Amino acid sequence: MTARDTFAGSVAWFQMLTSSGSWHRIALVVINPLSIAKFHVHLKHGHTYSLRIYLPQHQAGPGYLNGTSHSQRVGGLS
Repeated sequence: MTARDTFAGSVAWFQMLTSSGSWHRIALVVINPLSIAKFHVHLKHGHTYSLRIYLPQHQAGPGYLNGTSHSQRVGGLS
C-alpha cells in the first residue's frame, strides 16, 4: 500500500488571510488518530476573517503534496 492511512500526529497550520493577500499562521493544530483536530482561536468580534487549514508536505508524508482546505469566511456583525 502506498497511500497513508491516517494523518494522526501530523501538525497542520490554522491560517488567516491578511489584508495584503498572504496567509498568516495563527495556530498549530495536531491531528488525532481519526484525522480530526479540535482547537480554539480568539478572533475579534465584529470582524470578518478568511480562514483555512494548511498541511505542509513534510507533515503529510512521502508521496503527498502540500494541502489546503477550502477557505471559510467567518465573523462579521451579528
